Amino acid sequence: MSTKTVKAKKEKVIKQAVPVVATVPPEERAKAIDKEIAVLNKKSESFLAIESSAQYAQANEFLALVKGRADEIEKERKSITVPLNAALDAANAVYQPRLKKCKEVTDIVKNAMSAFLRAENEKAQKEEKRLADLRAKQDERREEKGQAPVATPLPTVARPETVVQTDAGKTVAKKVWKFEITTLKDIPQQYLQQTLKLAIEAGMLNKVLKQAVDGGVRDIAGVRIYEDFAISTSINKGSIPF
Repeated sequence: MSTKTVKAKKEKVIKQAVPVVATVPPEERAKAIDKEIAVLNKKSESFLAIESSAQYAQANEFLALVKGRADEIEKERKSITVPLNAALDAANAVYQPRLKKCKEVTDIVKNAMSAFLRAENEKAQKEEKRLADLRAKQDERREEKGQAPVATPLPTVARPETVVQTDAGKTVAKKVWKFEITTLKDIPQQYLQQTLKLAIEAGMLNKVLKQAVDGGVRDIAGVRIYEDFAISTSINKGSIPF
């Protein structure tokens, strides 16, 4: 994509976004809606226990009233968020793919730098082990002759610098611990239990159980599966004063 095209898309995004900001309702609008909701909330208390068909019908009227008001609030919300989301989507469409490419390029180079440092570190460790083994044999021979071990400390093999400063910038490398799962069945239970706990907290267990129940499963150990009623309400256009 040419620089001219990207610039044109950017200007279009800005033009789309500016009018949206001006349409955001003031705080007074939110307060007015809160007052209406408070009235509806108070009214809902009369339907906490429904004891007759007539009261059930009244509950239907009330739900239609609430749904009508909620639909109007949602319409008002979308009048603000839809253009804003469209502008956001347009901006992301222009910039996110390019940012992804930049990250991919960065990761390629960083991985190569890490691989170089790992290789050089392994070479240094092998060399230090070789020197340590030689020293051990040397000390062993000295001991056989009744001589004291060599007092000179073993040399440390040089590693590449982990901080590099150039005119363009500065790169710092530090050692970190990473992991990769090799055999799932061998992972200790404590970590699997923690994973299960996080999954439950995130609602994953409920999602799996719902899929099973929706699929016809009616008996799961540790789960009460029961029949209930799902209530949905629609409104007759023109019947609700909103």
